[in-house]
Amino acid sequence: MIDRVREFIAKLSWCCFVGSMACLVALVATMLWEVVGRYGLNAPTIWGYDVTRFLTGATFLLGCAWCQRERSHIRIDFLVARVRPERRGLLEAVFLIALLAPALLVMSLAGVQRGWSALVTGEVDTVSPWAPRVWPFYCTAALSLMVLLLQCLSSLSDCVHAIRGRPEPGAGKSDTVMQ
Repeated sequence: MIDRVREFIAKLSWCCFVGSMACLVALVATMLWEVVGRYGLNAPTIWGYDVTRFLTGATFLLGCAWCQRERSHIRIDFLVARVRPERRGLLEAVFLIALLAPALLVMSLAGVQRGWSALVTGEVDTVSPWAPRVWPFYCTAALSLMVLLLQCLSSLSDCVHAIRGRPEPGAGKSDTVMQ
């Protein structure tokens, strides 16, 4: 049962990662359009800056859960490099449960609330002359943070395997923390 839940969470993470890659392609296309329009045709867009700003944030946020799954986030390994794998698993579990999961939960709930409020009120970006609606970005941020939270909770089983002294299911990946 736990393996199926982990597999489902991994699929969600992958879907977000694919979304991140799509945002990156759209970001490059938008920036090329803006550069050619501005410097080649002397016709800058009113929307270029806003679209690149939102796509940059979405690219970053949508990729976070997959990075957590692949253990490719930046870690401070020198602090735990000399600690046995069992203790490293315990330290990571405590960090996930006590610090990261509550922070992600609060940010996710705030993002959902902010996204819903922006949708209902028709909130626009008041700094921009284009004044785009902001609910798509807020909802993307909330979704990304929720999937990251699920992926962090899924990572707890790897910590449990390390604490028990068993090889973790994800061993062999580019992980320097619990090998």
